[in-house]
Amino acid sequence: MSLEVTSISDIKSNILRPATTSQFYASVPFPQESRIANRLKKLLGPDQRRLVLACSEVSLPGSTFATSKNDNDRTGVTETHAYRRMYDNITLTYYVDAEKYLPIKYFEMWMTHIAGEDLQDSNIFRNNFSYRFRYPNDYVSDQGLEVVKFEKDIMTQVKNPNILEDIVNIIAGTNFGNTINKQTGSSLRYTFKRAFPVSINSIPISYESSQLLKVSVTFAYTRYIVDGILNNITTESDILAFMEDHGRSREDATTILEGGFVETL
Repeated sequence: MSLEVTSISDIKSNILRPATTSQFYASVPFPQESRIANRLKKLLGPDQRRLVLACSEVSLPGSTFATSKNDNDRTGVTETHAYRRMYDNITLTYYVDAEKYLPIKYFEMWMTHIAGEDLQDSNIFRNNFSYRFRYPNDYVSDQGLEVVKFEKDIMTQVKNPNILEDIVNIIAGTNFGNTINKQTGSSLRYTFKRAFPVSINSIPISYESSQLLKVSVTFAYTRYIVDGILNNITTESDILAFMEDHGRSREDATTILEGGFVETL
């Protein structure tokens, strides 16, 4: 069968609309343990969206199967079986603000808590200082780090339907009425369970021409879940569990579990 292409629009319609890389957001929740969570909240201050806005780059995660080979079941046949799913660490890159160096301080404080540097009575500058690492439940984020990929036209402003306002607009030629943001596009949401930072990259600085200061933080996690992959049926227990784990309203939880997007900024 031959394929005839007459225009660029034909190509676009055949390969669908390609996704771009510049629309996303990454949300890093607080650890479960109240002491470090309160310290981090105090560091961020009243506007706790600043860390979300500062994220400039993130990679969608990948995973591989650990496999074993079986040569003995059938003569001359080698079979490969998967027995474990292994997940790559995820790295987030942040712009560093000149006011507080917030991303650096935020993740340094979190990692200091993990290493238990505040548990010792001795001065950390002493030569005989030692570390007492905390248990995972004291520093991981059970709520889950989230990365959402979407396109620029995901939200569309539509007029909230109102019969009386519509009649007035038709008669008077006006445009009264409230508008609401409605999701018209799809999104891809990754949720990372029991995430915590494992490294902060070295940040080079120099007297050469100035550039934007960035810091990259690598997270480990138990697994990630892509919304809408396991099944397309949202149960009541799913909604309640999501509301409890993520602190979301019922409406937001239902929208997210069904593969939708909730505007947070």
